[in-house]
Amino acid sequence: MCSPASFMGFRWPAPCLRRLEELLVCLSQLVTDFPEISELDMNPVVVEAGKPLAVDARVRVKSSPVASPHHLVISPYPQQYVQPHVSTDGPTLTIRPIKPEDAPLLEDLFETLSATSIYHRFFSPMKSLPHSMLVRFTQIDYDREMALVALDESANQEKMLGPAAIRPASLCEAEPRHRFPAVP
Repeated sequence: MCSPASFMGFRWPAPCLRRLEELLVCLSQLVTDFPEISELDMNPVVVEAGKPLAVDARVRVKSSPVASPHHLVISPYPQQYVQPHVSTDGPTLTIRPIKPEDAPLLEDLFETLSATSIYHRFFSPMKSLPHSMLVRFTQIDYDREMALVALDESANQEKMLGPAAIRPASLCEAEPRHRFPAVP
C-alpha cells in the first residue's frame, strides 16, 4: 500500500493525490455501472501536469447474466432513497439511508439521550456507544436490511435527529437485539 510519502518526487514531481482518488472513484463507478466489464488494465498510469493519464488501457467485456448493480458482492449506496423533506415547523430535513460516515452523528445523538431512555433502548445502562455497535448500526448490507436517518441540514453543522432500522425477522433472530437511539 502506498502512502502519500511514497509519492513524493523520487524521480517525478509529486502527483495530486486528489486527482488519483478521483480516477479510482471513476473506475469504481465504471465497473459498478457495467457488469459486462470482466477485466480492466491501465498500465502505466503516469501523472502529467498534476493529472493522472493512462498511457495504455485494455478493457475486456463479456455478456453478463445479471444487470447492474446485482453483479456486485456488496450493494452500492441506495441513492434513490435520499429524500428532502420540508417540515411544517421550519427546518428542511433529509431522510436517507445511513452511511458509515454517520457514526459521529450517531454518537452525538446518543449524547442527547437520558439514562432512562438509553436503558429502555439498549436494555442496559451505557455511557457511550461501543465501537462494535456503531459499526453494526452504520455499516449495513443494503440488500439484507435498511436503516434510514433523518438529518437536519439547515444549521451550520449537520445534525442527526433520529434513525430507524428495517430488518427481516430472520436477521433479528440471528443477531442480538439492539434498538437504534432516537430523540425522545
